[in-house]
Amino acid sequence: MQVKSDWLWRLTEAHDSGLDKVSMVLPCAGDFEEEIQLETEVHLLTSRHHPAPLDLEWTSDDLGLFVVLVEKILGIDLSAPKVSLNLDDDSLVGVVHIVAAARFATPLPAEELLDKPISTPLQEFDVGDWISIHTLNGFKVAIIVEMDSVDAKCVLLDEVLMDDPDVCLEAYDVLMVNRHDLLIPEFGDVMPSAEAIIH
Repeated sequence: MQVKSDWLWRLTEAHDSGLDKVSMVLPCAGDFEEEIQLETEVHLLTSRHHPAPLDLEWTSDDLGLFVVLVEKILGIDLSAPKVSLNLDDDSLVGVVHIVAAARFATPLPAEELLDKPISTPLQEFDVGDWISIHTLNGFKVAIIVEMDSVDAKCVLLDEVLMDDPDVCLEAYDVLMVNRHDLLIPEFGDVMPSAEAIIH
């Protein structure tokens, strides 16, 4: 599989739940004889009044984030000649989930979920970096998918369990976190490496 600009997102009604599930679609051209559809774990509230699937093009931001994540998480240089990606690779599927969450999941403020700040040297982070967040439910691992001078948009890779079930979060939910609350990933439950698999 090569990185191409004709990739699609497909929004499909999820069993009359008021939610759309998000899938990645690779058109039946070039690499594939027929369309390939990869369902993600990302869902979003829908206001659509008909069950027909809705296809949306990948944006340049989607493709750019995908490339950054593949290079940083999988250690694959996509600028190298004859590079091919395997959709049977769980790590690559995890990257697709993260890009889908970054595109479609509604970011939530992190403040009410955070525990007391930990005094650590200020770290410099960038898009695609692993980080951890000190929540009331312990340290949780996430990936930065967007940043500005104040906040980082982060996709969770762990669930956050709270006393109030209405504020519990799942993997691939998205948080807006103040840059000062970002911690190195070693605080989390995993030690990321080039061989790490995203679940």
